[in-house]
Amino acid sequence: MRPIRILLWGMPTILLNIITDTIAPHPDLDIVGKRGRSGRLLDAAEQTHADVIIVTRQGSGSGEDYDEILHRHARLKVIEIFDDGRRGLLHELQSHRIPLGEMSPPRLVDVIRDAASSIAGAKS
Repeated sequence: MRPIRILLWGMPTILLNIITDTIAPHPDLDIVGKRGRSGRLLDAAEQTHADVIIVTRQGSGSGEDYDEILHRHARLKVIEIFDDGRRGLLHELQSHRIPLGEMSPPRLVDVIRDAASSIAGAKS
C-alpha cells in the first residue's frame, strides 16, 4: 500500500515544524510538499498528487472555499487548521442518496423541481 501523500500549504513556520514532526515517524504518511500561499492550491495539489492537504486559516474569517479543488479531485481531503492550531475542520466531497419512496409521474415532477431548487439555492 502506498503512503498517504500530504501537502502542507501556507502555514507559519512553527506550525509547519510541529505538523512535520508529528507526521515524520509514521511510514504510511508522506509529506510531498511544503508550500507558502503563493500560486494556486489546485496547481500545487495536482503537481504533488496529494491525497490530503493541510492548510491554515488566515485570520478569524470563516475559512476558504475548497469546492473547486474537491470537485476536480473528489477523493482529496482538506484539513483546515485554525485558532493557533487548536481547532480544525475536514473538507471533503461526499455523495449521498435520498430515498424517494414510491414514484409516480407527479412525484417525478416534484422530485425534479426539488432537486433543481436545491441546485439553484447552492449557486446563490
